[in-house]
Formats: sequence, structure tokens, C-alpha cells
Amino acid sequence: SVRGVGLGVVRPMLRRWDARAARRPVRYLANSRIVRQRIADAYGIDATVVPAPHSMDPAGPRAPVAELADWAEGGYHLVVSRLLPYKNVHVLLDAVRGTDHRLVVVGSGPDRDRIHADLTEGVRLVSHLTDDQMRWVYAHATLLLAPSLEDYGLTPIEAAAFGVPSVSLRAGGYLDTVDEGVTGVHVDLAEPGPFLHGIESALAHPWDRDAIRAHAATFSEERFAERIRAVLQEV
Repeated sequence: SVRGVGLGVVRPMLRRWDARAARRPVRYLANSRIVRQRIADAYGIDATVVPAPHSMDPAGPRAPVAELADWAEGGYHLVVSRLLPYKNVHVLLDAVRGTDHRLVVVGSGPDRDRIHADLTEGVRLVSHLTDDQMRWVYAHATLLLAPSLEDYGLTPIEAAAFGVPSVSLRAGGYLDTVDEGVTGVHVDLAEPGPFLHGIESALAHPWDRDAIRAHAATFSEERFAERIRAVLQEV
């Protein structure tokens, strides 16, 4: 097409402009090692990793979620996610299907109807929760499940603030936000079988809840501010 030809002509110029513009900042910051690697691959620039903070205060007020009240005592596994195909929530539905595991899905998005139609007796879907309700949901979870490929991976840190370990994909930002063996276990493939094995391994692991909370504290807003100030002082 004419548009395709036009883009082909200007693309080399745009790339040269982008490369020149990339050299203007004094310092690049990345929120994870995988993003730092992408900056290096694209621009040949070594960025400083400054992890983004979580804002989930476990000491804040909690409000029960009526749809989950009868599951509070026994607990449940939890996934907090936008409901999009690449988030792999359907992998978790298949992983717990036919088992005694309870799964709570918190989220909304274009894939909501498909996920809702595929719910089984041991899976519940809730959406549009308040901050107080989210604290309640995290506090009653047994495990946080994270099956998608993310640049960062915030939910395992939020769960860790409540002493809740994670089962996450061994990829992307989770390699930074989950300390394997201390705050969670990694799964090699975003498939039902491996995630079910990860869940069972995590349930059998003797977790140190204080160590999990201490890990979350390294991603606090205060630590983020300290890191930013240190970078600014260096610059």
C-alpha cells in the first residue's frame, strides 16, 4: 500500500532520530532487569534499576467481600489481574479444575465474560473492589498466583506485604519481585500442569511469613524515594 511504502521510506530516518534522542537524558531508570535489558538492546544504554513501590498498607482498614465471606476461614488462592487473554488467567482455571483448590479471581476486562462462563464450583470472580476490600482479600489468601509475562510484576509484592507467598511464572519482572524459596516459587511454563505442581509445592513449603513481609518492605514507597534521591544526587 501507499502507506506501507511511505513508512518504509521514513523508517530509517525515524530510527536515527530515535537513537539521537535516546542519548539526551543523563540517566535512564528501569523498573526491572528485563526492562533494563530492553533499553540496552535498543539503545546500548545501561539503565539503573529502581523498582516501583507498592501502595498496599496491610495495617489499613479492611472490608469483607460478601461473595467470599464463607471462604475466609479456609482461605483460597488468589489472582489479581486485568482480564485479557495474555494474562493467562484461564491457565489457572484449568489448573484447579477437578481439584479441591479454591481460586479467587479479582479483576475486570475484555475477557471477563469468557472467564465467567468457564467458572467451576471452586472458582469465584469478583470485580471493582475498594482498597479496603483488596486488603481483606489479600489477608485471607493462601497463595498469590501470577501466570502472565509482565515487565514488572506488582501483585506478588502486594501479597508479600500480608505475608502471603506467590507462585509465579519464571520470567519477566517476577524474577525481580519474587525471591524464590523465600517469598514464592517459580513455574517454568504458563500451563495448567506446571502451575498445579507449583501450587502444591508452595503449600508444602515451610514459609517464614516475617521474611516475606520483610521482602515486601524493600519495595515500599519510602525505599523508592531513597533510591530516587540517591540517583538524583549522583547526577
